[in-house]
Amino acid sequence: MTMLAFKPGLVEPVAAPWTGAVKLAKLGTDVPALRDELRRSAAGDGAGADAEA
Repeated sequence: MTMLAFKPGLVEPVAAPWTGAVKLAKLGTDVPALRDELRRSAAGDGAGADAEA
């Protein structure tokens, strides 16, 4: 399973023994909200996804 787009290395014929069938998944993500969260995280306000780690 890959998300958003097929990655070149996953669909190369030589990768088939390791990848098997590759399917594309939609994320269903609110892209503008995700972009805002990433910007806040990059600004260092601690509100990003890594704040709990």
